[in-house]
Parts: sequence; structure tokens; C-alpha cells
Amino acid sequence: KRWCPTYVCLVAGVEGSRYLTEWEPVASLAGSHLWTEETVRERFDWGKGTGVTLLLVRVYRADHPVVLDDDAEAFGGCKSWIEVPAPLEDVKLSPVLSGEEFNTRRGRLLSRLEVSSSSS
Repeated sequence: KRWCPTYVCLVAGVEGSRYLTEWEPVASLAGSHLWTEETVRERFDWGKGTGVTLLLVRVYRADHPVVLDDDAEAFGGCKSWIEVPAPLEDVKLSPVLSGEEFNTRRGRLLSRLEVSSSSS
């Protein structure tokens, strides 16, 4: 099966992580991600123990698309994260949010986690 080349215009870097084992803090994140509550609950309850890892990511926009060769094994199917095999040294990355806006949103998110943790 032939795959089309993949064009990468946005890159995300992990700025922090936290493993959440209580449902209330996880539920407080509604509106901060794209998943439905049902999907989040399913992932929270999946496996031997309950919990999910929250990743705080910062997104950057590339000044031009990076073309990745077609690779069904690397990019086929459902993937949350991929390692980008193409070098990015000739690509200028600019943050999608300003530093001030990113820090404001990070603060709001962490405050919601603290409030929900203290109320459970």
C-alpha cells in the first residue's frame, strides 16, 4: 500500500508532565484538550491501575513545511506521537503562543489541578 508524503507544519515539545491518579483533577481539564469525557475516562481506567499522564506541550510553527517520506510503518495507523526522522536544523520554529500567553495558560491549568486536588 502506497502512502502519501507527510507534511509537518507544527511541532510540539513537552514542557512538563504529571501523572494524575484521581478523577477530579482529570475531569477539571475539560476544555483544555480535544478528547470527549468518555474517551478520557476510558484511558483513565485502562490498564492495571487508574490514571493518566498529563503532558504540558508547547507548540511551534515551522517557517516552511517539512516533508517526510512515505513510511507506512512509522506513520500508518493511529499515532499520538512520532519521532521526526528528517533533520529540522534548516527550519525556523516560532512559538504559536507568546511566552506571556503560554505562561498564563499554564498557570490557569495548574491552578485548576490544585483546586480540584484540594476539593477531593
